[in-house]
Amino acid sequence: MSKEKKALERADVPPELGLGTREDVAVLARRIKMVIPGGSKLSDEQTMVAAQYAIANNINLTSDIWLWPDPKTGQVVFGDKYTVMVSWAKSKGDFRKRFRRLTLDEKANEGLQPEDIAVWCWILREDKMHLIKEFQEMGANFGEAYDMVATRAIGVVTHQDDMWNKKYKREQAPPKGWTWAQRAEVRALKNAIRAEYGKPTPAEMAQRSWIVDGVETVPSDWEDVTEESPRLAAKAAALNAQDRERREKHPPEKQDAGAAFEDLFDEAPSWGRSEVVEEAEDEDDAGTEANPQLL
Repeated sequence: MSKEKKALERADVPPELGLGTREDVAVLARRIKMVIPGGSKLSDEQTMVAAQYAIANNINLTSDIWLWPDPKTGQVVFGDKYTVMVSWAKSKGDFRKRFRRLTLDEKANEGLQPEDIAVWCWILREDKMHLIKEFQEMGANFGEAYDMVATRAIGVVTHQDDMWNKKYKREQAPPKGWTWAQRAEVRALKNAIRAEYGKPTPAEMAQRSWIVDGVETVPSDWEDVTEESPRLAAKAAALNAQDRERREKHPPEKQDAGAAFEDLFDEAPSWGRSEVVEEAEDEDDAGTEANPQLL
């Protein structure tokens, strides 16, 4: 019996617990292995647990969700892509951010090595900006007032754990499209957001996992999606959601030709309106010449 099958048997639980059927778990577990960043690092049993957790909490596992095994406990850790965390935080209250690299002395004070990259991140919520002026009126200068109001956190990329390939005993390049300094900035930003806003609850995490580029999808929008790329699959689901919303707005049995035409463009097309106006103006001109009594 394969490891996956054994894990599936252990994952087979009573349906009233809301953890999904064996088939549901198996399908989602394979998707985790193939699509979700970090999913390939999970064992079969960890993958099944992750699938059950996602089903129970209605989490849409897309490329915006990261999974990894905790090296100390062996438990599966769910994480949001940093863009999702930023979006969630800004929904609570918009903010401004700034970064600064740590000096050698500052890195030494933090117990870091000279070759490590460390970045400070400050985030200042817009609804707290007025406090800077209030602290200045109390006698603080701008820098002091800013530090008292803004939230600061550090992000680190270490040479030993990140920039050094232990297997081949050599330095390695950062992830494609990134620099190590940018990775440090992202870590600092995420830490600052956690310090200021906390972490999204499972319910909030689940809700945002169904939103694609501002479009809220539902499970049925994903059922017929065949694209293998996570990003393309999400785009296809978003298009399905928009099409579903149009059909709900104008059901076929109640939709006349004019409504269908307008809905196709979300509104009556401008070229259609301009032609109608021009025709009406021509008729008015002709009518005025033929019927001077209308003047």
